[in-house]
Amino acid sequence: MDGVAGKDWRAAVVDDEGKVERIPYELCVLVALRDAIRRREIYVERALRWRNPEGDLPGDFDAARTVHYAVIRQREDSSTPPSPPATPRSRAGRTPPARPWRRRGEPRADRPVPVPGLGHRDSRYR
Repeated sequence: MDGVAGKDWRAAVVDDEGKVERIPYELCVLVALRDAIRRREIYVERALRWRNPEGDLPGDFDAARTVHYAVIRQREDSSTPPSPPATPRSRAGRTPPARPWRRRGEPRADRPVPVPGLGHRDSRYR
């Protein structure tokens, strides 16, 4: 019960008499299963997306580990953080592009809005 139903689900899963309610418990099991599949703690046989991650490694990965890391340009030692890039990627000194304020989903004020069904006879809509 500890690994499946969290503290926020306890009241829904266990009733006043201490019995487990089946439907809320099944929901908790499905949520725990989904999370475990996403973390790749468990995998699905014959699946493309959720397959065994060990199968994605080359067959000689343990023997040629250094070569494989060099090909993908990664460090073998992940205990130290990577060094910062040689050139800073800041936008210092640049002016941002002019953008009129608008609400999400509303068209920008500087563009005409095409109306479906009327056709685009005006050259402004091209």
